Amino acid sequence: MTKTKATPITARLTSLLSGAGSDTLWLAEEGSKQVLEHLQGFQGQMLCNRWDLHEQARTAGIQSRFSDFDFADIDTQQIRTVIVRVPKERAVVHHLLNQCARHLPSGSELRLIGEKQSGIKTYAKRGAALFQCGKKIEKSGNLYEVVLTRGESTGPLLADDDYAELRVLTLARGAETLDALTKPGLFGWDKIDLGSQILSETLPSALADTLPQTGATIVDLGCGYGYLSLKLAELVAELVTESTAELNLIATDNNAAALKACARNLAMLAEQAVVIPSDAGDTIESAAADLVICNPPFHRGAQVEEDLTDRFLANAARILKPGAVALFVVNEFIPVPRKSAGRYSACEEIRHRDGFKVYQLKNQ
Repeated sequence: MTKTKATPITARLTSLLSGAGSDTLWLAEEGSKQVLEHLQGFQGQMLCNRWDLHEQARTAGIQSRFSDFDFADIDTQQIRTVIVRVPKERAVVHHLLNQCARHLPSGSELRLIGEKQSGIKTYAKRGAALFQCGKKIEKSGNLYEVVLTRGESTGPLLADDDYAELRVLTLARGAETLDALTKPGLFGWDKIDLGSQILSETLPSALADTLPQTGATIVDLGCGYGYLSLKLAELVAELVTESTAELNLIATDNNAAALKACARNLAMLAEQAVVIPSDAGDTIESAAADLVICNPPFHRGAQVEEDLTDRFLANAARILKPGAVALFVVNEFIPVPRKSAGRYSACEEIRHRDGFKVYQLKNQ
């Protein structure tokens, strides 16, 4: 693996984790990929909500657990140090602080690492009140490190928007509304994403063209809470009523919260639906799909990563049956025709609206 140059925050996390013993718990959020590239000799446990990080850690021989930051499978009484880079979402930070207060033994230490703009000084104050302790803050340039030691008792839990619980929300975009189970901790959890809505408008004709006499398998890459999968399930129900064909739906995502929400949303609507973890679809069988739909992310944390689109395009081509099609919606500045060249026999722009483009790609 080619290592990228470590940023100051990566360098500090790597220094803290390298050689750390079995009594250390690392809460790895979405910005931790670069830390794993540089990490050596970590003997502790890692808990993360990202499938790609979980697989990367296991490949490196690190004991890792994949969940929506659920401490249930962690023997927290053996933990003496918890290390975490401050996540970007307040509900996630408060949830992690609450989990540490609930489960860690007194005298255990929490180290928060973050840049000034992450709100770390505010979280240090709230964490100290929760842990019933003083706070140590070290500053190096724009980087802050906070050390909190859990007291014998704890203060009131922080407001975390009931982070662990799914809740039914009426989501909206323009005139469209959708009742769905969703939660904090996943992208666009409280709305209908505009790109996904634009892609959904192309689904009726695409699905009608895709449905063979013997049935079809459809894959939703990067499903989130399941908006596109829910739209597909509704269309599938209509088509199956009119046809003897059977449609199977596979929804997949990298985020544990998204997988939990999507699975619950589809449970009552699509009998032939499965929800599985993957990194851009890497766990799905080759040549399995008659149709792939995808609204690929192009950010990893705060950074734009165009190679995310490349990996989704590559896996979609691998997943599709010969001659089958994929529908991608992307921001208009993502050059899908160039990125798809050599992977597909045809790439056609079929919609352009409000800064988004929908492409139909035919597999070779």
